[in-house]
Amino acid sequence: MHASANLLPARDHLPFITLLRASAALLVLWDHLVGCWFDMVRMPWAPLDFVEANVNRPLGIVEHFGHFGVCLFFLVSGFIITHVAQREDRLTFGIKRVLRIYPVLIVSVIALPLTYKYWTPWVGIPNPYAHISLESMAYSGSLLNYYTTKHWAINMAAWTLAIEMLFYVICLVLLPLLQRRPRWAISLELAFVGLFIALTRNIGTARLLCENIVFLPCLLIGQTMYFHRTGRIRFPSAALFCAVAYLLYIQGRAIAPAERFEHEHKRIASFVFAWFVFVVAMQNNHRLRLPGWINRTADVSYSMYLFHAMIGVPILLLLKTRTPYELNLAVAIIAVLLVSYLSWRFIERPTQSLARWLLSFRDRRPAILQMPPPATQHRAAA
Repeated sequence: MHASANLLPARDHLPFITLLRASAALLVLWDHLVGCWFDMVRMPWAPLDFVEANVNRPLGIVEHFGHFGVCLFFLVSGFIITHVAQREDRLTFGIKRVLRIYPVLIVSVIALPLTYKYWTPWVGIPNPYAHISLESMAYSGSLLNYYTTKHWAINMAAWTLAIEMLFYVICLVLLPLLQRRPRWAISLELAFVGLFIALTRNIGTARLLCENIVFLPCLLIGQTMYFHRTGRIRFPSAALFCAVAYLLYIQGRAIAPAERFEHEHKRIASFVFAWFVFVVAMQNNHRLRLPGWINRTADVSYSMYLFHAMIGVPILLLLKTRTPYELNLAVAIIAVLLVSYLSWRFIERPTQSLARWLLSFRDRRPAILQMPPPATQHRAAA
């Protein structure tokens, strides 16, 4: 690794990453269990109205911080994945990323239809997963549903994971360049995104891939910020890369269907604010002293992201006419945190250990096949 990497704190202590991961997860929770909930029931709630009137509308932030939170996730991922990739080979990188993403995703895809099967009769609404096929579950569990019009997403939150996996594949291909020639790596990544947007935006099903690729500039900005932070890319080059990525993001978002992405300029504003928050947090990394609950929230943030709607929304619906919303929200959040912790404890941690165990076989050699070092051979001969 480059000598200037010591600009990062010792032992990979990056509290700003922890803070942003926890914040992004909580913002998505607010979006779905507060903002979207009151959009659905069409009722006012004073705290939500205050935030919308004094923060979101004046700043042009849409989706109740949802898109803002997703952009934070992407920036954090671009930074931290590039960081860990500096000390991994392709096999290590690939196994760790696959076992990081897929086990929890697959469990969520299996659990969602079962959850809806048992709770929808209680609230008298139709079960959208009543006729889901094993083929559709396989597509959703593998993220291939985002590249075909035949299968729809079972876990609606998983669309960001399709973009994450694209980023992982690109990093895997360019891993030697990312470790030795970061300017070349980022230049190739930006060229790939630009060419793909220009050539495939109107080509049949390739448009589906294009709609995922247009988010890659968010991750590439996080990656650029990592290399600038470690001193491997100086400010003029970093500023140029970020500017190009921003322009590609704008161009890519412009091709989105109007019925799917309305108010695009406001979504871009959310991205710019997320970028600003990321930079401020990064620059103050050494000043941050985080309470334990933020660290724990960051630990379970991935599971929280995938399970929050599946757990929180049914609870809000079941308790809607029984108790006040504030109490229902507290119960929903406690349940989401509990399920997220269990997922982290019994799925995420064991599969991360499994990755390390699988990789340990590569470093094992039968003793009989290991040649002694030259000095030992010389002494033996003597």
